[in-house]
Amino acid sequence: MIKEINLFRTSLYEYTIPDNMDNIEDQFKSFTFKKPTDEHEVHHSFSTIDKQVLNKLTDLKNHIYFSCKNYMREVLSYENEPEILSSWILKTLPKGKSGSHIHENSLFTGVYYPQHNPGMSVRLYNPVKRYFSGSIKKYSPLNCDFYDHVPKKNSLIIFNSNIEHRINPNLSNLTRYSLAFTVMPRGKFGSSEENMCYFKSGNGI
Repeated sequence: MIKEINLFRTSLYEYTIPDNMDNIEDQFKSFTFKKPTDEHEVHHSFSTIDKQVLNKLTDLKNHIYFSCKNYMREVLSYENEPEILSSWILKTLPKGKSGSHIHENSLFTGVYYPQHNPGMSVRLYNPVKRYFSGSIKKYSPLNCDFYDHVPKKNSLIIFNSNIEHRINPNLSNLTRYSLAFTVMPRGKFGSSEENMCYFKSGNGI
């Protein structure tokens, strides 16, 4: 008999944003995106100059805020309120992609997707690096190096900010839009008086 004891878990959480966001893609297109550089010419993926775009997308910000609050209460069991630190829109052309990266100086990351297309996916890398490679019969969270996720329309995914991720090559013939943001807990956090910190709201709801 085998008994599994779940030690340390990393998961991807997906929320559904209400369907009254039908014109959100047009709103995304109205923002100004960075001009191509040599690096972006290769990747064909561009972010907005504005890194606080949710301040101009009030309805979407409210939905995202309450999803983050639910995540902090129900998943992390934190009493702190969420503070959205930064938010930006990404525009990825057909065949475009991003390099792999993490989001430093934040607790967790979220990405909202107004579109669904089988050719549009995001890759998240396993933070626990494998130290042994055998003949794998079936991939599972215990032996895989990454997970490719195809977002649903109007879906919001949330994951720890230390998880390396990337936009996979856009295999569709459409321009891919997504909105990413980072979050920290408001108020006091820390395990003792020596490392106690206090984060004051400056951009939240």
